[in-house]
Amino acid sequence: MFERPSLRDPTKTVKYWIVDSVKKINDMKAWKRVIAVFAYGAKWQFQGYPWDTPAQIFDNSKSIHTSYLIPHTSCLAHPHTHTHTHTHHPPIG
Repeated sequence: MFERPSLRDPTKTVKYWIVDSVKKINDMKAWKRVIAVFAYGAKWQFQGYPWDTPAQIFDNSKSIHTSYLIPHTSCLAHPHTHTHTHTHHPPIG
């Protein structure tokens, strides 16, 4: 767990719990407070959620799609060569 001052009211503290297993989230009230779900996409990573499919998991939790790019070996040989990828960011709000 870590804490930080609230951005809305600096006199209050916001607490965050970081868990590495959905088994540690034990009720729907707690699920409504989930702010991030990180997964590589393997099917086993979506077991134990209160929803049946990955689409339902992300529909019922706040989510941001992120990605990273592993440079091709030719890019390492030519440091001025850049590889680009397109990442879709869902609308906020």
